[in-house]
Amino acid sequence: LALAEDESLASLVLHTATSAAVNWGPSIGDLRTAVVRLGLRFVGATALAAPGLGLLDVPADDLWPARESLHRHAVCTGLVAQALAPAGIDPDLALSAGLLHNIGLNLIASYAPAEFGYLLECGEQFWEAEDWIFGFSHADLGSRLATHWSYPADLVIAIGDHDIPEPRTPLARLVRIADLLVREIGIGVEPRQALPSCEEACGIDLEHALEIVHTVLIPYEQPKTP
Repeated sequence: LALAEDESLASLVLHTATSAAVNWGPSIGDLRTAVVRLGLRFVGATALAAPGLGLLDVPADDLWPARESLHRHAVCTGLVAQALAPAGIDPDLALSAGLLHNIGLNLIASYAPAEFGYLLECGEQFWEAEDWIFGFSHADLGSRLATHWSYPADLVIAIGDHDIPEPRTPLARLVRIADLLVREIGIGVEPRQALPSCEEACGIDLEHALEIVHTVLIPYEQPKTP
């Protein structure tokens, strides 16, 4: 669970597990398989090393509460995607995809703080503002990073498609729904957005899904105090 609550560490573990040095098989998309491939000792060492590599560092400025909320949103989206995964979608892969869907926004929050601050204040959907600020969205940025790190195609698409109305795969549609449901209950930094129609919800009963969301996310619905 600790690994599943840190998108930076999860990114590093998946990246390492699919790198040329250790990858003798197909690309790995779920954390459980990555841990089995690498071994618990290696993953433990990676967790210890990650802060020193700067992967878990948060700049010391007045945007840290928003970054903390962004992190909490990623954890919650992963847990909701896992809980709602229908037949045909691996719940562990759904957890990974939900946890990592905003890795592009994490980069923006860390390395473009002025632009991130604007996104928080502008009131627009982030992808709309990002398009004219950067020429690409945080989802585009995240999918490029996931491709560079040799993530499986399903995971790359889920990261890249999570903000578009018609994601290309069932996993991407699930992540989009999980993202919107978590936003709907007020967790995260992006504005709320209308939930998809029943036809677009890949067989998920959204009213029942909201009940599941509240049950799964009871520990996360109140922001942590510093």
